Amino acid sequence: MNISPDTIGFIRSHADDDIRLLALSTAKETNIDLPFALNQIRGRQMARHKLPSWAEIDDIIYPPHISMEQCSSEQTAMYKARVVERFVDKKHSCLVDMTGGFGVDFSYLAQGFGRCVYVERQEHLCEIARHN
Repeated sequence: MNISPDTIGFIRSHADDDIRLLALSTAKETNIDLPFALNQIRGRQMARHKLPSWAEIDDIIYPPHISMEQCSSEQTAMYKARVVERFVDKKHSCLVDMTGGFGVDFSYLAQGFGRCVYVERQEHLCEIARHN
């Protein structure tokens, strides 16, 4: 993903701001991708609660809000991975996630499988997962 340095700087400098107020006060900014930046700020703010270890990674790209709402929490994904690992022969198994989404479940479940395939029909989510 190609993100301008100005947009990255904007995201970092406004990480804790209210995105509604930010959207209104910076609507005339022309050197940044404002919709993308606002989505990233909102995504990281959600991730602090839902995906705390992911929120600590600077280079994570967050998906649109609906995908953030629909993805598993970090705690839930770890639970799923623990349940599945009891039934899987790690060396000879294959995971196929047919609804990969943001990739949260896939990232935790994949650790317990010998081979993994991520499938997602929404191209923008595939690009985000590939980047992350």
